[in-house]
Amino acid sequence: MNKTIAAAAALVLGTALGASVAMAAEQRVTPKEAEAMVKKGVMSIKAGPRDKVLAEMTDKNGPWVDRELYLTVYKMDGTALAHGANAWRWPRPSRCSGRTSPS
Repeated sequence: MNKTIAAAAALVLGTALGASVAMAAEQRVTPKEAEAMVKKGVMSIKAGPRDKVLAEMTDKNGPWVDRELYLTVYKMDGTALAHGANAWRWPRPSRCSGRTSPS
């Protein structure tokens, strides 16, 4: 009897774990979705108003965060203008601004 209960519990647990792994895999962002978000972000910044769009991109609960995907926007000098996972004090210089890449 105890073996039957243990086997049934293991079957239920295995099914639940398998279902949760399958659900997690379905919820992952695809490269095409990431590329589409970047293109949409670029178009939105160009269409403006730029400050409003950048503020929306920095909002963790905003329209620019999708599952584990979010946008970051940097100027060419390394200054971060928006960061979808970290809204603390944007814009701000990046830690690597001023450094040059190895040639």
